[in-house]
Amino acid sequence: MKVVKRSEIDTKSLLSVLITKDNAGAENIQVGIGRIQVNKSVPEKGFSKHPTEEICLILKGKVRVETPNRIEYLNKGDIVFMPKDEEHRNTNVGDREAELLWVTSPPTL
Repeated sequence: MKVVKRSEIDTKSLLSVLITKDNAGAENIQVGIGRIQVNKSVPEKGFSKHPTEEICLILKGKVRVETPNRIEYLNKGDIVFMPKDEEHRNTNVGDREAELLWVTSPPTL
């Protein structure tokens, strides 16, 4: 078992990887928290693409999720599933930092 208490999470970093093979022995999954500043995108230019399935839960803020063919606006509590190899970008369109819990399988970090 691996437990990560909220008080142990680095709230200053833009990316906090919480569960990995290295720290928890997770072989098929990884979990982290990402933060996006107001009017910023991840990635800054273009799209991100990776050979993993990804689930992202909006913990706070308002995020525009884009693929080359679709745009969706997500708020706290909304979840998005991104199939492997699908290009995507997340943009903070709210008025405060956005925070996202992400889960990918298989792990890549």
